[in-house]
Amino acid sequence: MKILASVSELSQALALANLAIDGRVNINALRAVRLVADTGASSIHVITNCDRVISTMAIATVIEPGAVATDAISLAGLVGELQPSATITITGDDSGAAVTCFRSRWRMAVVPISDLAPVPTFKGEPASVVLAGEDLRRALSFCNFATSTERTRYYLNGICLHAAGTGATALRAVASDGHRLSLFDLPPAPAGFPTIIIPGSTVDVLITLLKGKPESVTLRASTELVEITTGDETTLLSKLIAGTFPDYSHTVPPPTGTNAVVKRSELAQALRRLNAIYDRAADPHMRIARIAWNGDGVVHVSHTVPDISDDPIDGETNGTGRFAARLSHMTELLDTFVGERVAIDVDGHRQPVLVTDPDSAGSVVVQMPCVW
Repeated sequence: MKILASVSELSQALALANLAIDGRVNINALRAVRLVADTGASSIHVITNCDRVISTMAIATVIEPGAVATDAISLAGLVGELQPSATITITGDDSGAAVTCFRSRWRMAVVPISDLAPVPTFKGEPASVVLAGEDLRRALSFCNFATSTERTRYYLNGICLHAAGTGATALRAVASDGHRLSLFDLPPAPAGFPTIIIPGSTVDVLITLLKGKPESVTLRASTELVEITTGDETTLLSKLIAGTFPDYSHTVPPPTGTNAVVKRSELAQALRRLNAIYDRAADPHMRIARIAWNGDGVVHVSHTVPDISDDPIDGETNGTGRFAARLSHMTELLDTFVGERVAIDVDGHRQPVLVTDPDSAGSVVVQMPCVW
């Protein structure tokens, strides 16, 4: 293989492909990026190959068609230090690769193409849906904070996508770590869309990949694979978590009417002030906030120890409600919303707490409370 390419063009393609690489892995075949140049093509395919496969295109002049695989991080690091306006030449086969730019030349070790695992393929026709890229990124970002890292319950180590709502008209993203649950509804849900669990590591890659991509993306899914293709011909293909996501329907409480609506920024500031006065030696998991209201338009944020603090903030309140929750959980919960206000609904101080955006439907967080 021999190609000529713009440094800036190739650098961007390698940066995208490297999102799929786990730098902690020391197996050469799992750290490799594959450059594929087809006969008569004006571009090359840049592919990383493991449980997550990212394939993207880079404009190039193909002198000799072929393919070569080398360390993805090393090649991206080398190309990233060259002048963006320069032209780079890459030649290689299964015996080695050479990179030249102006008067400089570098040799790089390669991974034989035959040593790379084949790219997974769909068995049969997958379900397909077209979504706005920013909407999908928002749904994944909203749910990501609630993803579990507990290995024993591996089926919680990702975000579940499934058809939900009346008549299964929404494509719902949902995640839970057992302490909180978040869900976000996206229209539409295509007929026959399977229930899938996207691994948390793939979700992180997707959030980065979709940033700043408001155009439509195509999502295809089967019971084993999920594929997302963006408008710039970049494709991410990932294996799914093989498991059954728990039935969470009984976990989401209906609105009770006992609620408080406050400015999200003001509640977040009150929680940060409370965190500031906690004993520095206290375990972060033991830092608890008490939140209460009694219908007078004021929400009180206080320490678990009486008379240590009382931080009132103005809001709209109905009925008398109170609950306690971890400070870290409440802070993460508020950060995942983007609206100006949040609505908090409780039904007794030991029942799940329902948090929503009163100005935008479709996003919900359920927080399990602590003992008051």
